[in-house]
Amino acid sequence: MAGHLSFRFGCVANWVIGQRTHLEMLNLEKELKALGLAPGNGDSYRQEVPMVEITAFPDEQIGMAFSGGDISWQLGSDYVT
Repeated sequence: MAGHLSFRFGCVANWVIGQRTHLEMLNLEKELKALGLAPGNGDSYRQEVPMVEITAFPDEQIGMAFSGGDISWQLGSDYVT
């Protein structure tokens, strides 16, 4: 599963993140077994989930209306996505 993670931090960072993720998954599996919980995906605690890319096109300005007045935020200076 760690092999499915892809970040744009360079090869070394990808490897470190993948190793940490793998160790975290092993620790979670160990804890689940220690609690006596059975795997939920056949004989595995893991489930493959394909990664997707999402490209957002946020509004330049967002706002909220209240009885006491309106509030608005500007993309970039007041909020980021």
